[in-house]
Amino acid sequence: MTSPSTVEVWCISWTKHLAQIEDCRALLSTAERTKADAFHFERDRQRYVISHAALRSLLTQHVSLAPGDIMIRQNGWEKPQLEPPHGGVHFNLSHSGDLALVAISPDYEVGVDVEQIKTLPDLATVATRFFSKSESNALFQLPAAEQTPAFFRIWTRKEAFLKARGNGLSLPLAEFDVSLESGCTSVLLATRFAQAEVTRWRVSDLPCAPEYAAALAVEGLDWTVTTRSWSGL
Repeated sequence: MTSPSTVEVWCISWTKHLAQIEDCRALLSTAERTKADAFHFERDRQRYVISHAALRSLLTQHVSLAPGDIMIRQNGWEKPQLEPPHGGVHFNLSHSGDLALVAISPDYEVGVDVEQIKTLPDLATVATRFFSKSESNALFQLPAAEQTPAFFRIWTRKEAFLKARGNGLSLPLAEFDVSLESGCTSVLLATRFAQAEVTRWRVSDLPCAPEYAAALAVEGLDWTVTTRSWSGL
């Protein structure tokens, strides 16, 4: 019997690494530095630089390249990938607020999403527009005080699944259902666009700071996850 594959999830508290911002910037590609410079707010620029440098430093554990030599390609809304011959290493990055998450797997497609939980005045409108009918109904049946954290549980689970599949916004969020309950082994309930997809992927929550919601989606079922904190360059 073969051992389950391990999916690594790294938590990056990027504000703790501001002293390394220039070292982080030096690791980025020209395109990444251009994108970082385009951010209007300094905080967004810093978060982008540090989280993408962290991604590069973590990928060096799986490929025989220095962080600055790693070639990452992305066309439009396509999922970022490593250039051959390292394309077999799968990864995904998400950031919100003071946190960023990186998921890496040597075997399976992965998607990760983190969102800072905050009050949304238009929560009902957003849920009705983007969630499936069953998800919205379940959400609105909760007491008002529980709806905001449940909304972000649904959102991160759906985003992680889309990111793992590489769909971007091409697959409507209402075309599949996730549970809003916490503590589920797999929260993917139905995939109306292709029924077999529900057994092809496993989507689960990730431990995170209390004011955040986070989820991981991985292709296949025979895997385990380890979560660690990034210590910097």
